[in-house]
Amino acid sequence: MTLEQTPSAVLEAQSALLSNFEVLEVLRELGAKHAEQLAAEPGVLFAENLKTIQYEIMQYLASDQSPVGSQTAEQVKNLLEALKPYPLTKSEKLQIINLRPERPVELYVIIEDSEDRGLTDKFDEILSLVANHLPKFPKQQERDSGLTV
Repeated sequence: MTLEQTPSAVLEAQSALLSNFEVLEVLRELGAKHAEQLAAEPGVLFAENLKTIQYEIMQYLASDQSPVGSQTAEQVKNLLEALKPYPLTKSEKLQIINLRPERPVELYVIIEDSEDRGLTDKFDEILSLVANHLPKFPKQQERDSGLTV
């Protein structure tokens, strides 16, 4: 699924890789849809365990433990556009969006065979693009401020 498509366009659960940002958007849409259905039909029931899982995933993704809560669709789209010149796989781009790496060692773990693909010397450029396009999330800001160990 690309960012231009709507989350409701996902037809099969495993037909596409989704970034954490896209998962959060899908869950928000589902929550709004369920609220509308509940308002229209007060007696309608939803699986309680499904609601719990959706709630907990949304809480985590929107928390300061995850970079997703502070990202926008425009920022993600701009980063993907900026990363086009680099021979990264879809899953590598997905992990860059999900994890918002700040250090070369983080990219080294994300990008498979980076030395063989000539990407190790591009790490600073890629990290600069990430820093310019995706905001730091609160945990990163705390760490940089020296508030956490």
